Amino acid sequence: MHWFMDSLAAVGLVSLVAVLGYWLKRVWWLPRQARLQRKQFIANIGKEVLFGVMLPDGQDGFFHVDALLLTDIGVVVLDIRDWDGMIYGAENMHEWTVMHHNGRYTIPNPLSSLYDRIAVIRPVLGEWLPVQGRVLFGPNASFPKGRPHWVSVLEEMPMEFQTRPPGPGEILDLHAPNAQAAWQRLKSLTSPSPHRVLAR
Repeated sequence: MHWFMDSLAAVGLVSLVAVLGYWLKRVWWLPRQARLQRKQFIANIGKEVLFGVMLPDGQDGFFHVDALLLTDIGVVVLDIRDWDGMIYGAENMHEWTVMHHNGRYTIPNPLSSLYDRIAVIRPVLGEWLPVQGRVLFGPNASFPKGRPHWVSVLEEMPMEFQTRPPGPGEILDLHAPNAQAAWQRLKSLTSPSPHRVLAR
């Protein structure tokens, strides 16, 4: 009888370890790997990239920025979202709707906070480096009614921000002393953020 109970306990232990391993892989390891791959993809786009920083908001406070990229077209402020499902929203809507297999819910318009970040960063860079922003979604988000302005998906970012033939007024010398000074000035204002990047 004892050998039977021991065998049963051993089977139970093996099953528990297998279930725990499967859970850790699905809930922790795979999402972590996806975040690291996405982070590396973004890093390859910028000439320089700062992930997860805090910047002063000009009112004795600070705000979090998921990523700041120095690119061929200037500085890009990234607000990274991991929302899945079909997303319905527009630039002037207060709330956006997300349709997911788990249900339907609303989210605050993410463009409002992005505009606030850009407004604070622009005076720091002055006339030497243009600044724009993007709310960045991953591959599991879709926009059936059209994607709002300044919303991007990861796969299209290289086409938007890496080297391309410049149009009128788009020639930007990132090595010019004034441009470098503006970027260094912005970097000097940053500090590490306690908020996790690419986890939302």
